[in-house]
Amino acid sequence: MFGKTKKIIALFICILMLLPVIASCGSGGVWRGQSEGTVVVASTEFNEVFSPVFYQSAYDGAIAGLVHTSIYKLDRNGSLTDLACKYQAPKEFKGDDGETWVKYTYTLKNNVNFSDGTPVTADDMIFTFKLFLDPTYDGLATMFTLPIQGLKEYLYDDPDYEAVDKKINDDAEAKVNDPVWMLQWLVDQYAEAYGMTEDELRPYIDDEDEKEDAKNDVIKELMAEYTESKLSGGISVPDISGIKKINDKTVEVTVMAVNPTAELELAISIIPEHYYGKEYKKGDLTGVKKLNGKPLGAGPYIFDSFENNVVSLTANPDYFEGTPRIERLVYQVTDTDNRFEVVEDGSVDISDPPANLENVERAQKAELHYELIDNNGYGYIGINADKVPDKNVRKALMHLMNRGPAVEAAYGELADIIERPMSKVSWAFPTSATEYYGYSKDKALEYFQAAGYTQEGGKLVKDGVQFSIELWLSAPDHPVVPVFTQMKTDLESLGATCDIISTDWSVYMDNYTQGVIPVWAAAWGGSADPDMYQIYNSGQADTGNNPYRIRNAELDKLIDEGKSIIDKNKRKEIYAKAYDIVMDEAVEMPFYQRKNMYLINQDNIDINSLPENMTPYYEWDAEIHNLKTTAMAESE
Repeated sequence: MFGKTKKIIALFICILMLLPVIASCGSGGVWRGQSEGTVVVASTEFNEVFSPVFYQSAYDGAIAGLVHTSIYKLDRNGSLTDLACKYQAPKEFKGDDGETWVKYTYTLKNNVNFSDGTPVTADDMIFTFKLFLDPTYDGLATMFTLPIQGLKEYLYDDPDYEAVDKKINDDAEAKVNDPVWMLQWLVDQYAEAYGMTEDELRPYIDDEDEKEDAKNDVIKELMAEYTESKLSGGISVPDISGIKKINDKTVEVTVMAVNPTAELELAISIIPEHYYGKEYKKGDLTGVKKLNGKPLGAGPYIFDSFENNVVSLTANPDYFEGTPRIERLVYQVTDTDNRFEVVEDGSVDISDPPANLENVERAQKAELHYELIDNNGYGYIGINADKVPDKNVRKALMHLMNRGPAVEAAYGELADIIERPMSKVSWAFPTSATEYYGYSKDKALEYFQAAGYTQEGGKLVKDGVQFSIELWLSAPDHPVVPVFTQMKTDLESLGATCDIISTDWSVYMDNYTQGVIPVWAAAWGGSADPDMYQIYNSGQADTGNNPYRIRNAELDKLIDEGKSIIDKNKRKEIYAKAYDIVMDEAVEMPFYQRKNMYLINQDNIDINSLPENMTPYYEWDAEIHNLKTTAMAESE
């Protein structure tokens, strides 16, 4: 599954990643096998939930992804492409209600088998869908929110579910609108995992995305309670009418609406019914969860063991893309602050130390191979349109943002300037986009004058009031400091006043969420889908989800249009126009696209067998079955 990232986590992590803080993420001695065909990979601690249905951490998910195979995979641009099934584009049609519905068809390739030799079939795909859509499912996936035909009847085990559905939704709505309850939910979600305090979380009580996530949690909980009682008397609705077996290799899923992200939600990893389904019945996932630590799938590797912070995997000789060249993979829990040293001393073959200039220089001096991959996210400078309502003033400020020297000083080759506010790894990024606001004091003055400002007695004034602005930082060593420092100097030379406010995270986030900050710097995390609704829609301005407080009817229309079609080429054209409007509104200056780092032990890894042109969607393990050791390469 391709999971969703909650906004509060994405923003919290993306701002923190700009700080020079690296937390220890594990412990345990580094392990090295004796086999020539062994590759050791550094990892963060595991939770021993190696199931594509139930994993909670990316590290468990990485193991699940090697043991199991998905219907589709992501290509380098984050678009779905062939894997166990040959990719088929969704097809729109008129549904029973006269609205546009969409059919998704999945047909298995030949010779796709589980590692025990059992063929993967349509029944296994349907079984997996049913696990994600079980009334008691409590994992991360939100497939149950899709309007799949017949899903509500299945979830409630009742063809006449409407009354119960309304009551559960009303009860969930009441809970998330209770600020005391909502704060406690936020604390449970984020306090321990991300070290956030109640005060830091309090601004998110009214955040619509967080409330939606909380509501989904409540709905799942109330559904589980209802169906536990309902199913005790027997199963009334055993199947989901919108998930049909066409033949032994083909499944068809019908969604009763156009939803561009449904493809990602439905791109499941297939698990074997004959293995995981022995103790399963609708409403009871206990038997399935018992096997979380003993996965079996159709992926490139077979799970061997998890002991002493080490996961051991063996090549699956029947893998449908070809038997992996590396006989054994070992994932070893390694402290984050040791991620460089373990490759340098040869005890680990593949690691991901922080991508900074120091580590690049160290790698070059040690003659270690490294890969720099664009991060799925970007840094930006934001302007609050409510605090700076005149577009010409916002454009003047944009022309005072000298990005190049700041990016070079902070990141060197580890970041690039981008010209539209989205990660350039996205399939929707307009690669032909050119610079919108070049650094120019003269242009800035022109826009100030267009806004009605004049220079009188050394001051930049309008209606007798001198122009004044605050630039906010979340850390004193933020990469944007040179930009803001230059802006302050230039503004003061034009006759304005400018203050740079550097404060701690709690104060910063409180003011950011409440819309108090006029100009700030932060970073967004990316996703595989470019939907702009959450951040730029006018209706989100008052909720705080739209931090720029931008309200543009033409932009809203384009965003809605982008959400209403599934053709990616058309969506790309729509979003290119939409981002031009965002740039013209001068509320967000794209700042940088930074990179992540992989460090490779070329004494054991044949670097020529690594994938070319890696991206966050297509990393070193994207073609894991082709990876070779140097010994293998030399013997060929």
